[in-house]
Amino acid sequence: MWAADIIRVLYAPHKVFKRVVEKPRILGPVLIMILFIVATVCSHFAWGSKIYFGKTIPYNMDQYNPDPWTDNSSMWASNANVSQNTLDGLYGYNSVQFNTANDTVIWAELNNIGPINFTELDDYKNLTFALKWLHAMTAPPEIARIYLFSESSDSYFYRELSEISSPSENDTWHNFTIPIGTHSAGWINATSQTTWGVISGIKFNLTWAESARSDLTVLVDRVFFESEQFESLITSSYGNIANLLLDALIGFSFTWMIIGLALFLAGRIAGVKSSLMIFLIISGYAFITFVMMKIFFAVLYSSIAPVYIPFDATVTDPTLQTILQISSYSVLLFPIWSIVLCSIGTRTFFNLTSSKSILLAVVGFSPYYVFLFLFPSFLAPFVI
Repeated sequence: MWAADIIRVLYAPHKVFKRVVEKPRILGPVLIMILFIVATVCSHFAWGSKIYFGKTIPYNMDQYNPDPWTDNSSMWASNANVSQNTLDGLYGYNSVQFNTANDTVIWAELNNIGPINFTELDDYKNLTFALKWLHAMTAPPEIARIYLFSESSDSYFYRELSEISSPSENDTWHNFTIPIGTHSAGWINATSQTTWGVISGIKFNLTWAESARSDLTVLVDRVFFESEQFESLITSSYGNIANLLLDALIGFSFTWMIIGLALFLAGRIAGVKSSLMIFLIISGYAFITFVMMKIFFAVLYSSIAPVYIPFDATVTDPTLQTILQISSYSVLLFPIWSIVLCSIGTRTFFNLTSSKSILLAVVGFSPYYVFLFLFPSFLAPFVI
């Protein structure tokens, strides 16, 4: 009967809540929580199996460490002071900042990144990164170069970065995508032994004229080698089933407790005398609409063709944009169904007027919308 009630509450809530009034038990809402977790896993994997991102070195699909080389300043050596800038960056959690006083040169070197064999990994065609320089008098660097080290510091490729040698580029991020590999043009090799088969480090070098000696700052972000191949989102930490189950459990439980408590407090203010458990049971049954929302997401995501997103894409895929819009509207509209069910539950339990029960339900579910707009990370399991 309990299993049937959690479905019947969608189309015959009055009958279900009348039975629950006679024998209120938490089992129904707990079963709804289990269904929510299962539906979340289904929608999650349906989404992840349709989204493909361009492969990179280093790996960029770890949500906890999306930009390994520039989110970690300890990997860098420089003639300047090295720090992490959490306020000015383009990707990940921060950029790497290099600043020096009264100087004309800043070099920044990233070592121990390989060795990477680009003669075997021939699908990796580009090196992408972002640079910003700041000069007190907006004087541009006379020379800007990037180096790729091969087997030693004496064996390297280098090329000029003339795009940032204009005064207008001061304090402006500049994105680079540069071809790499055996057949790429523009690189100069230091020795005949320099090879694309062993790449072990990257170095940026910006040099100003002696007459422009000043305090200097350089920021580096999103340094990646890009492949022409793609990999599914599901192969990343996004596909970690243990994390997914835990997030869904915590997200559901947190939201359920907050809404149940809000209903309880609103009921007390309105003169309704009952235990917190009763309000948790009512709101728990109303959460069946979130299960339906997750099932809707799973069907929606399964129906779309695979979406391939290059790492350096600057325009959102139209299909992806449409799906995200539908999802954003859904997380706003489905809870209204929950509010209707909740109002029916409070009216049935406490013999309230329709207006009073609706007001209680709206107040009870208001924390959902507050968290959705102000602290969306708390409701992440409800979104995708």
